[in-house]
Amino acid sequence: MTSLTGVNVIQYYQTILYKSLGIGPQMILALAAVYGSIAFISNALTTKYLTDQWGRRNMILTGLAGIIIVEIYAAVMQREFQNTENRVGKGFAVLGIYLFVVVYYGMLNSTTWLYGAEILPIALRSKIMGLAAASHFIVNVAITEAGPSAFANIHENYYYVFVACTCFFLVVAYFYFPETKQRTLEEIAADFGDRVMLVTDTDIAAEEAVMEDKVTAGHVERTQPTVKGV
Repeated sequence: MTSLTGVNVIQYYQTILYKSLGIGPQMILALAAVYGSIAFISNALTTKYLTDQWGRRNMILTGLAGIIIVEIYAAVMQREFQNTENRVGKGFAVLGIYLFVVVYYGMLNSTTWLYGAEILPIALRSKIMGLAAASHFIVNVAITEAGPSAFANIHENYYYVFVACTCFFLVVAYFYFPETKQRTLEEIAADFGDRVMLVTDTDIAAEEAVMEDKVTAGHVERTQPTVKGV
């Protein structure tokens, strides 16, 4: 899902996008550094203060909806102000790239991996998460390799490929992604139809009593004197 939002294409080719707006080499390096810093700060802050408080579902839906809006905005800005001398317009085009990094890293980056691990059954969790990671990078390589050709032939319209994919994921998430915030893995498993054994305080107390009886019986057995025959 996250690969097809276009995050890696924007991240890897942002320097080309800046250059297409007529920005010089030194400023391009500075803008790329700011991009990485904003990504880290957005990810850290939202993971700490929103994931459990606001909820995974809300973050995923907001992130997907935000990416659709931002990518359309970025495509329009780049179409209007590439190869022009309008410095203000170019600033708005660069703003689109920074809005994307805030929305993606703030709402989706960590949240999707956390959510995926939570909703999977324990028996399948490691296998499916491994396949998810592999598919994530395979798709990233495919769309990133296509990036130069796509930007050369369809230019900023390449964004609309990711807009279409993100719209599909937004519909799926809206109808099929339940909220998991502040819930145990057992409660989440029950929501997905798994059979869950619930243990109450009474069960725990009874188990502790049985264990204490076993320990006491073993202690008495060890301390009893041994009677030898004559």
